[in-house]
Amino acid sequence: MFVLDKAHIEIVTVDLDALPTRHDLLDADENRRARAFLRPQDSHRFAAAHGLLRELLGLACGEPPASLVWGVRESGKPWLPAHPRLGFNLSHAGPIAVIALGRDLRVGVDVEHLARSLDWRGIASHYFNADECRAIGEGEGSARRFYTLWTAKEAVLKAIGCGLSALDDAPIALDREGRPRLLHPLNDEWHLTPLHEVGHPAALVYDGPTRMLRHWRWPLPVHLPGTLHDRDYRTPQPA
Repeated sequence: MFVLDKAHIEIVTVDLDALPTRHDLLDADENRRARAFLRPQDSHRFAAAHGLLRELLGLACGEPPASLVWGVRESGKPWLPAHPRLGFNLSHAGPIAVIALGRDLRVGVDVEHLARSLDWRGIASHYFNADECRAIGEGEGSARRFYTLWTAKEAVLKAIGCGLSALDDAPIALDREGRPRLLHPLNDEWHLTPLHEVGHPAALVYDGPTRMLRHWRWPLPVHLPGTLHDRDYRTPQPA
């Protein structure tokens, strides 16, 4: 079992195509959702991502992953009623998944896979406000600026527990270095940080005191229990 503390957030990045499909860890609803995909590859990635989330949460709370029982908050966000202090969120795009875990916090994470075909200009014109569209601009770097804003906005909504209909309530700006920042009133309660270590556009949002981030690639070089706090495998980053 590893210990989630109040000073850190654990960020785990994984190549889903390198994981086994663990239907044995999933509950009936998760298996139903996995098997609803038309493409076997998408079914595998869903099952692998949710299986890994269960593995990590099982390690954190010292219980068999398959025994964990989800609850759903009024916002639609999943949680563990038996372990209400655990904060977690999962995002996956193509073969890449990112999982964020911490204690005594609300957290949201989002990742986009650059190889995936996406009509990002159409998305921006539909979901972004005028200031955000101007921040994207034209020419070189515009796609990168879009993904920076999009992942930040998605991470905000996932942390709060809202759908895309609430995007207007998650205004994001870019500073002079192109880094995303929350605008008032979100910046009174939430922290936003891009996750460059993931290797694809990704962002993390959480509430409460500022925390350090510890980044992991799964599978780890050694078995996880007892090594999560081994400094050979962690890269703390300011939150």
